Amino acid sequence: MAQPLKQLPQELEENILSRLPPRSLVRFRAVCQRWNGLFNDKSFVNDHFSCSRPGFLFLGSPKNYSIDIMNANSIDPTIQLSLWNPWLRQFKLIEKNGTKFHCCGLGYEITGGRSNKVHKILGSFDCVPAEEYTRVAIYECASHVFKHIDLPQNKWLMFGAKENVSLNGNLFWLSREAETNEYFIRSFDFSVATFKPFCLLPCKKDGDEYRDALLLQVFKGDRLSLLKQNCVTRKIEIWVTNKVVRREEEVVVWTKMMSLLTTNFPRLLKQVYRKSYFVYDKTLFVCCFEKSTSVPCIYIVREDLCKRIRIDSGLFQCCHCVYTPSLIPVP
Repeated sequence: MAQPLKQLPQELEENILSRLPPRSLVRFRAVCQRWNGLFNDKSFVNDHFSCSRPGFLFLGSPKNYSIDIMNANSIDPTIQLSLWNPWLRQFKLIEKNGTKFHCCGLGYEITGGRSNKVHKILGSFDCVPAEEYTRVAIYECASHVFKHIDLPQNKWLMFGAKENVSLNGNLFWLSREAETNEYFIRSFDFSVATFKPFCLLPCKKDGDEYRDALLLQVFKGDRLSLLKQNCVTRKIEIWVTNKVVRREEEVVVWTKMMSLLTTNFPRLLKQVYRKSYFVYDKTLFVCCFEKSTSVPCIYIVREDLCKRIRIDSGLFQCCHCVYTPSLIPVP
């Protein structure tokens, strides 16, 4: 006689489900009511997000593509400015009333407890060249309201906020002090709508006559990482921060995670289009373009290994960014 199947402990079952890709979980909603309710539980969503593997998202024309470490999947394009979840195929249009809004980054403000997040977008509107101020705007996704901040144009331009990363609801990007020529990280806090310096970089340029490439990204969802490439030797250094400790002020400690010497790796400083990278399982993944052909490529670098994968997708003049797939719906 066949033995009846034993049911897995609930904790083990949820742990297995949290490691599955989002598209599988979307299909599994129809299995039973308990699973459908589980996939909406915030604790499960957070566990799933922490297990998700980062990848690259290409924004091109006429289609957008998501590319992870193993394969590439075509995704239907979005035409207007919108919030978009490529894995859940959800998007929400942002009304601009006919005014051109330049989106810089997405963040959130926590209200009414740690579980309630109000998502917001930082950007700016076109300004008249003769004006002294740039109309910076914060778009609140839930209420569809723009909050405007008039900022001196020279201040806004030096922020360079388009190449930013979002961490714990705030935006971070590389900036430079004009007088000292010193690089540091600047941030925007959505809870108080304030720009402020965050910390200095852990490394400096190797020489005044050379310019090194510097790229900022998020590491493991709760820390910042910095990639520095020497423009001459092409040596790469990866630095990561500790978890930020809040006492009287933010204390940021940098640690060098790895050094890679790759002679067949491209010079990132010479790239025309945006570069992206992430670190996964002690391996560096970099997405950039071939200088000679303008073809997007993914470089996989680990110790003495440097492998190049060309993305033959017909993309032209596209940009891309690092993303982490999750079940979190668009706000």
